[in-house]
Amino acid sequence: MKKQKIKQNKNPRLKIILVILGIWWALAFFIAACQFYIMSRVIISLPIGLILSFIVFWLHLFLYKKIKQEKKLAIIILYIYAVIHFIPLVLQLTGMKTPGLDNVVVAVIGLLLVYTKEKNDN
Repeated sequence: MKKQKIKQNKNPRLKIILVILGIWWALAFFIAACQFYIMSRVIISLPIGLILSFIVFWLHLFLYKKIKQEKKLAIIILYIYAVIHFIPLVLQLTGMKTPGLDNVVVAVIGLLLVYTKEKNDN
């Protein structure tokens, strides 16, 4: 019983990061749907944006659940998700994107994903 409880709370930092990213992306989807509604007045865009927001948040929680079960595909998806966060910084460094602090912040988010996962393994 005790071993199972310890295993459940094995890596709370990764869960916190994935929940925050889930909220972040859910808000981004909903704000994009609101912008589309304001520009085009298509009423169906608001419910679609809300549904997509819930799906994106659920996918982040589902990814954490699968990582906790140590599924190899989920771990691969997490690393791909972390690497995607480095793309804006690489584009900035190669001169293909304008410089900005947001590129560094996004790269730090990707680094945090990798760091918390690796810390869990050790």
